[in-house]
Amino acid sequence: MKFSTVLAALTAMFVVATNASAQQMYFGLQGQVVNLNDATIDYGPAYYPIEISFDTGFGVGAVLGQHLNESFRVESELMYRTNEIDGATGTASVSSLAVMFNGWKDFDGGAVKPYIGGGIGFSTVFAAVDYVVDDSDTVFAYQIGGGVGFPLQQNVTLSLDYRFFGTSAPEFTDMYGDRFETEYNSHNFGVALRFFL
Repeated sequence: MKFSTVLAALTAMFVVATNASAQQMYFGLQGQVVNLNDATIDYGPAYYPIEISFDTGFGVGAVLGQHLNESFRVESELMYRTNEIDGATGTASVSSLAVMFNGWKDFDGGAVKPYIGGGIGFSTVFAAVDYVVDDSDTVFAYQIGGGVGFPLQQNVTLSLDYRFFGTSAPEFTDMYGDRFETEYNSHNFGVALRFFL
């Protein structure tokens, strides 16, 4: 985990917090089931590409946001995701730590509040495979999605959502000093609790 990534995330959350009133702010915790798309490892034209697939993984994260009005909110998000490489033995995983800046449009659905939106930011992608690679790369990231919120109490909302999360192609250097490029795109099914401050 890079210190600069964590520092940027904390700074972003501080900026959101200092620009919000207490009635408009919320803090959230979320968990996700992460289905990472199959990826191609590309060493360049001199080598055949290598196709890999992944086991179902998980994600955990936190957000700090504010409602700008009754139907639109913005937030900063810190999210960690990890997936094991299918069929591999030993340590063989791909993970990401993302800092995102999101906007969500809420709709009045009576007892539930549907929402759609997305965000942009950056993610540090980690590749760890025994005797092959142990490296990371920080790249542009984006997400789009939607879900529904269920008010549990006056200041607590439970939400269920889907998000597609992707990044620009991360590049890594393997244990032999050769560089390769791959992909990071995932389908994420999440549950979250938002606490209004």
